[in-house]
Amino acid sequence: MQTSTRIAALVLLTSCAPNRLASSSMIADGGGRDAAVASDLGTSLDAALAADAALLVDAGPVADAGLVDSSLADASLGLDASSDSGALSFASEGCGVAQPIGERTLSMTVRGEERTYKVFIQDGYDPTRPVPIVMHFHGCSSSFDFAFRLHMRQGVHAAFGAGAVFVYPQGLANSGCSAGWEMSNEGKDVEFVERIRAEVSAQFCIDTRPMVITGSSYGGDFVNQYSCARPETVLIAVAQAMSPWDSSACHGPVPMVLAYALDDPYFSSFVGPGFVASRDFWRTQNGCAMTSTAEAPSPCVRYDGCGANPLITCELSEGGHDAFPADFGANLHRWYLERLTP
Repeated sequence: MQTSTRIAALVLLTSCAPNRLASSSMIADGGGRDAAVASDLGTSLDAALAADAALLVDAGPVADAGLVDSSLADASLGLDASSDSGALSFASEGCGVAQPIGERTLSMTVRGEERTYKVFIQDGYDPTRPVPIVMHFHGCSSSFDFAFRLHMRQGVHAAFGAGAVFVYPQGLANSGCSAGWEMSNEGKDVEFVERIRAEVSAQFCIDTRPMVITGSSYGGDFVNQYSCARPETVLIAVAQAMSPWDSSACHGPVPMVLAYALDDPYFSSFVGPGFVASRDFWRTQNGCAMTSTAEAPSPCVRYDGCGANPLITCELSEGGHDAFPADFGANLHRWYLERLTP
């Protein structure tokens, strides 16, 4: 594998961006938050998870670790054993430091505010083998615990196995949400992510090339924003159910996956316009053609002519505000490995 190959973070989406909703036709509540954010209050996807509560919450990390196919472990490390210049050339300072398996909550101070984030590693994690950061941003008034369970539910933990360090930042009150994201290239949340990346790299064995990032709803908006602000740190990004956002200050192309469902209850107010705005922007930014070809899983498509910065869009027929492409974890892992190929 060539050392010039970049690894970027892919982004999953779980909530709407109320700061983008002020111009929508939906009715805002007295606090200025659009009523659409109700699905991000932990009621929508959490309800879908309720049937699996014993697996996803009480026995979450242990049960999920058991889902990992050990055959994925080596492939997901992003290493080329036949090359003297493989991922070991990108080992972070945390390589060689033993770490306990499971999840933990870490904290730091950013611009005078205490910030927290969850880190999760699975059984089989090798502190001498560099692995990517896989990060997810939660939605409006949601939490890093919700983001953790979403990745578990969508098979991301199982697909990457021990070959990733999973990171879940916690947002702060913003734009009417009790927890959200600042949509600014030089804002406190972009700095927060940069600080997390540095801190995790100092404690875990991280491949210092770009991350995989995902986000939903408001988190999907922030995936777009962060990708614009720091494209060099993103290997691949996934934004789901996003709102329109300000793309005027983007600094470069980013491999991007966009997903939403046609039956999203907020389709006409912000999700539909958000998808169109994001698709058209990244198609231009990544140098893609107007044409596309079928991409697994159906009904996703991959735009032609994008070169090293693919654009994949998934317009799903159903699934509501929480819809993700089928077999999302496995496909995210496949897209990640594709980005490592010279």
